[in-house]
Amino acid sequence: MNLELEIAEILRNDSVMMSILIGNVYTEEEIGVEGIRRGEDSPTALAFDDRGVLLPCAVVRHHSPFPVDGVVDEAEGIMSVRQITSIFYYQFRGHAIVDSAKDRGYSILQGTKLENTNKLVFLFETDAIPDMGPVANSTVLRQDWDAVYVRRR
Repeated sequence: MNLELEIAEILRNDSVMMSILIGNVYTEEEIGVEGIRRGEDSPTALAFDDRGVLLPCAVVRHHSPFPVDGVVDEAEGIMSVRQITSIFYYQFRGHAIVDSAKDRGYSILQGTKLENTNKLVFLFETDAIPDMGPVANSTVLRQDWDAVYVRRR
């Protein structure tokens, strides 16, 4: 199961979200450890305009699953696990666009049932903060989602 890709596809298939995130939606798997970066050979080349300025975009990243305490059946070889997925919304300076994106993300993801999970549940979001990394002078906002599913041996 790849929650990263499932959630990214939900965002990509929403025309309102894509009118906000004109720089596209990426998964960590698609862009690798270097993250959002400039360059024609970069998988995130569409995240920048022709002057190299960051366009509003998002990166979806799932974290390692962990067990839900007490929900295990050794005889059947199954257990309930949780997996947190983070969405990082980016824009060049300011925060109005990332605020719109996170609000839209909430409205389309909260309670959405993925292929093999219970309904997604909103966990938390950060305030918009300056990003001093490779996309300096940008603003990033993180939104976390919780998915619970049954893992089999």
